[in-house]
Amino acid sequence: MRKTAKPFWRHTIEWIVALSATLGILWAVHQYVGEVYRVRLSNQSGGYSKGTLLWVDKWNPGSRSSFNHLHYPTVYFGSGQANRFYKRAKQLDVSRYDLVIFNHIYPDSLAPDLRLKMLNRLIGLPGDTIRLYNGKLYINGKAIEPSAQTIVHFEAQLSDSTNLTNLEFKYNLSDARWTRGRTFQFSAHPSDALRIAGDSLVIHFSRLVEIVPDTKIFTTGIGGQNGDNFGPVVLPWRGMPATPDPTSPFAGRLWNDYEIQGINQPYFVNDTIPAFANNYYFMLSDYRKMGNDSRYYGAIPEYLIIGKVASTLWNSKSSEL
Repeated sequence: MRKTAKPFWRHTIEWIVALSATLGILWAVHQYVGEVYRVRLSNQSGGYSKGTLLWVDKWNPGSRSSFNHLHYPTVYFGSGQANRFYKRAKQLDVSRYDLVIFNHIYPDSLAPDLRLKMLNRLIGLPGDTIRLYNGKLYINGKAIEPSAQTIVHFEAQLSDSTNLTNLEFKYNLSDARWTRGRTFQFSAHPSDALRIAGDSLVIHFSRLVEIVPDTKIFTTGIGGQNGDNFGPVVLPWRGMPATPDPTSPFAGRLWNDYEIQGINQPYFVNDTIPAFANNYYFMLSDYRKMGNDSRYYGAIPEYLIIGKVASTLWNSKSSEL
């Protein structure tokens, strides 16, 4: 007995239902489980070159809910929206030195753009005191040894018996460049730089440290700060009183820029004392001289953090080998 063919309208409805279910599942995975992130501009070492595809884990750090029911994928935040609200499935779970993805910051308003994302390394947790002094990183007053990913800038001068090409080949200095005479500058991990410093061909060696104040630094109210001499600053935590400190405008700027114009409504302790509604995290680029990080846009409130890098799906450099 031959089966009766389904009418066209029923086929159409079944396809619509199947397509809707598929799109719903894909949206839920993207929103709450993880997503693919393509590196557009890298200031991180360790193979995260431009074009690299990364898998960003959202589930384990604590999936962030939609800020509003219409935000995905077309709208973004501007300051002054009263209906913005932030929450997570659980408390944000990230660790020091994680590579994290977070929402792009508009330099003028510091409002998050939900369509654009940034990649950086998290080195400061809520309550930490962060300081850079002559290029050296201190966390809670303790000098931190450079991690395997840290890349800093050095200067060296060669003897008359060799040239930069030989040294480049010997130590794989892909970015070394001449400055004057037989002096050249290069970027390297400090331990690698010490090997170069001990080479018999090198007669002068120094680490380059920024001295001139940088007007782009986030805490412009503190005199003399730049990329190598920054802080000390305390990273706010949820419930920390937001009383402006005239000696350190860091917390005051975070309060004004991220809390007043941020996602949640202003938060108060005992309904009277203004306090931070969010925990804050400090980002620092592996390439210290090239980085666009928390030295320039401030510590990041937890509501901007999307997830952390779990694995590399495809590396643009390895594909060229």
